[in-house]
Amino acid sequence: MNKLLKGSIAGAAGIALLMGGAGTFALWNQTATVSGGTVSAGTLTAVPAATGSWSVKHGIGGTPATFASSTLFTVVPGDIVTYTQDVVVTATGANLTAAVSLTPASITAATPVIPNVAQSAANSALAGFLNSTGAVVTAVTKGTTTAFPTAVAQGTSTATVTVVLTFPNGAAGVENGAKAGVVDLSGLGFTVTQN
Repeated sequence: MNKLLKGSIAGAAGIALLMGGAGTFALWNQTATVSGGTVSAGTLTAVPAATGSWSVKHGIGGTPATFASSTLFTVVPGDIVTYTQDVVVTATGANLTAAVSLTPASITAATPVIPNVAQSAANSALAGFLNSTGAVVTAVTKGTTTAFPTAVAQGTSTATVTVVLTFPNGAAGVENGAKAGVVDLSGLGFTVTQN
């Protein structure tokens, strides 16, 4: 094979390779950086502001009596117990809305100091009555005018949370199992949740 023929074959093969690999050419490119700033996550926290206060009244039309501690009163069927607590809410987030609720399992049957089946049963009965009738946040205000849930203002504000517990007054004898019962409120807490 002469040199001219060999050169033609080699040239044709080179052109074929170049055409077949056309997608692999390194074309010019450049990266530009712009100042996009930063994105920051907000926050939502709640901390009790001070010791809350308790009040107890008998029935819807009863006159409430205020107590500094839940250990200073005993309840009977028909009583309505109210707990009021200020909570400092810190909220940061342009589109943040939140609601305040009672933390689940806040009201539990107390554990007797000395194991006692009858006392344990009474404690469970009382806890059951209080939980079944709405251990709920019935009124929450932020500052003096704004009610939750709402658009939470940026920064820190105080929410006044009111929890109402009703010891129902049902048919005669229904609540007898709760006599001398004790509930544990040491875990009473509030949850502020984005909604």
